[in-house]
Amino acid sequence: MYCKRCGELLSSDVNFCPSCGAPKESYESESLVPIERSENEELSLFVGKKADVYHRKWGKATNKAGWNWAAFFLGIFWLGYRKMYRFLLIFLGIYLLVDLITWPFYLFLDPVTMDKVSPLIDLLNYVIGIASSVTLGIYGNYFYYKHAKEKINNIKQKFPNHPDIQAYEITKRGGTSWGTFFILLAAAILYAIVIVGIIIFITFQDTEYPGETSSVNENSSIADDFSQNSSIDNWGGSAGDSETSIQTIDEVLQDYMKENKLALTAEDVQYDMENNLDEDFAIAGTAKLDTYYNYGFADASKENFSVSINPVDGGEPWNLYFDRKDFADLYTELKNQGEVDLVATGIIPSEIYDPAQGNMAFAEQVTWDSNE
Repeated sequence: MYCKRCGELLSSDVNFCPSCGAPKESYESESLVPIERSENEELSLFVGKKADVYHRKWGKATNKAGWNWAAFFLGIFWLGYRKMYRFLLIFLGIYLLVDLITWPFYLFLDPVTMDKVSPLIDLLNYVIGIASSVTLGIYGNYFYYKHAKEKINNIKQKFPNHPDIQAYEITKRGGTSWGTFFILLAAAILYAIVIVGIIIFITFQDTEYPGETSSVNENSSIADDFSQNSSIDNWGGSAGDSETSIQTIDEVLQDYMKENKLALTAEDVQYDMENNLDEDFAIAGTAKLDTYYNYGFADASKENFSVSINPVDGGEPWNLYFDRKDFADLYTELKNQGEVDLVATGIIPSEIYDPAQGNMAFAEQVTWDSNE
């Protein structure tokens, strides 16, 4: 037995409703005649305040569809607000499936390949987003009508001879839910924070990414000089090195500059940078992978990896940015060995130069000898 005022289930041993306090009534002793409400009246109870708006929308379209701007712009938030939880789970499932399919590409593909795949993934996400918005814009009213009718029919079947309870349950099951709306909003914000965090993490890991491929532009005759004349003892440039060792390093650097027709060294450029922009220069020293990207080179991490070089002449360190594709072998060597001794050709493009940048340049050519 149910309370006629609020619909609370009543036990046989109570005289008053524990929920609303109304006196218990014996339905067995009453002749209950069901009240037949019209469809519009039932829908009005279910929709609530905006019932007249939805009656107009449903009345204009033969299939109860028509355009719904709120559903188009708010999407799943509108579904949650209107308590359409089944449709909400369907759309969330579609979004989650797309993410499960696409995110492994971000996590496991190397940056070079990802540059090619990323536009396709962005296009897929864009198409899914637009398609879902348009679908809800066109069919949102129809979905809401079907949802309302299903709920109303279930309630009428459950309480066939209790019109007051039917009205209470229809009103309770219908209406809106700001709580669901804000829960979805908070979840969306949290999800966005997680995604941004993953993207930042991947970005900072670019210089440590294992999947680099391609070839390096290497000068064979200078590489032979390294293998014959270089070692960790005579290529470090430390204070304890002998004069003969320093001369050997100078010879290697001079041979490299002569063969590549270079007139400037890193030291020359460092002290007169503005007058040596767009000019090739040679640098020799001990190199290791770095994560420094700044000034005009701030966006270079996607296509270039950063290498910190301590010059053999004891000058200030340089950061050279090597193309990931062309110098993949050097990247692998640096990652495996930690440090290598190299001679490279650098250049500072005038279009990205910043007077405050310090010793930063793009690499054009390199040869090296590993510290083993």
